[in-house]
This record gives sequence, C-alpha cells and structure tokens, in this order.
Amino acid sequence: MKLSFFKIQDKKAKQWIIFYAISAMVMLTLHYVLDLKFFEEWKNYIPFLKRLTLSLFLISLILLARKLIEQFIITAAQTKGDEHNLLRVTRLVSALLILIVAVAFIFQKLYVLR
Repeated sequence: MKLSFFKIQDKKAKQWIIFYAISAMVMLTLHYVLDLKFFEEWKNYIPFLKRLTLSLFLISLILLARKLIEQFIITAAQTKGDEHNLLRVTRLVSALLILIVAVAFIFQKLYVLR
C-alpha cells in the first residue's frame, strides 16, 4: 500500500479544509494586529481579545487537523469497519481537545476586564 500523497476526493471536505486554514490564518493575524497602536483606545479589552483569537486559532487548527486525518483515514482504511471506528475515535479526540481549549479560555483570568 503506497500512500506517499493522498488526494481529497470529496468537494465538501476540500471546502472545509480551506475554510479552517483561512480562519486559522485570520485569527492568528488578528492576534498580532491587536498589538498595533491603533487599538490603544481599547487597552482594557485587548488581553481578552488576544486570548479569544488565540483560542479560536487553536480550535481552527484542531478542526483542520481532524479534517485532514479523516481524509487520510478514508483513503487508507482497509475495511469500512476500520474506517468507521477510526473516524469515530478521531472525532472524539478532536472534540475533547476543543473542549480543553474552551475550558482553558473560560477559566483563564476572569478578571481581565478591569
């Protein structure tokens, strides 16, 4: 079995991969744009917005990795049973990672807005 490069056949999956990649880049860009002097008027909200954009960036990366792993599993799975089980495990792991990121965001310094 040769899997040097797998092709994504599903058009919807390609669209989601592109969406997650673009949203990750936008969130990371916003995270660093918030350091500009233009936003000094909102200095009370900057720490919150930076944490929010970083959390959304991480969630986008997790979803992007999940979609890529799902496509790899669909390409490489030997049987439908293996494919189903691996896809379920992938979705479970990604959901847990997203939950960890969300909980970390929620419980980080709730008193930031001074």
